[in-house]
Amino acid sequence: MVLVALLASAAVLVRPPRPRALAMGGALVLTPFLLVAHIWDAAQFQPFRHHPLLAAGGAAIALAAVAAAAALIHRRPAIFPVAAVATIPFRVPIESGGTSAFLLVPLYFVVAAGAVAFVVPRLRGAPDAEDRPPGALEWLLMGLVVLYAVQSLYSVNFGKALEN
Repeated sequence: MVLVALLASAAVLVRPPRPRALAMGGALVLTPFLLVAHIWDAAQFQPFRHHPLLAAGGAAIALAAVAAAAALIHRRPAIFPVAAVATIPFRVPIESGGTSAFLLVPLYFVVAAGAVAFVVPRLRGAPDAEDRPPGALEWLLMGLVVLYAVQSLYSVNFGKALEN
């Protein structure tokens, strides 16, 4: 979780487009592994654990959907903030460790598509539209994200910290 927080912070604070895209891509790749590790024992995840072909098919469909949404966001960037705000109210209940977590899966999908729409062109050498250096607010917010991740390491309820 700390590594993902550091990568997310670098994606916000680093200015050269390629390193910024690499940091964002790293966070994008590692975050689903954190989520899956957290819900691995959940009853809703059991079909995927016992049927790896089903899991691979579901992952392929999800990746294709993210790629399609990323292409749409790349063509029409104004869709991204609208989609993000529109998906905030929707949560998916997951039973884990005897408690329910309501995960923002639709928002995760939109954020993943937006990240892919940002990362792919920058890795191909496209310039970044934003040249201004990060301000104090960005540094403060990313510092809080990293501090929260570090504090989660010694939390009595790491799962709740991860959900938050």
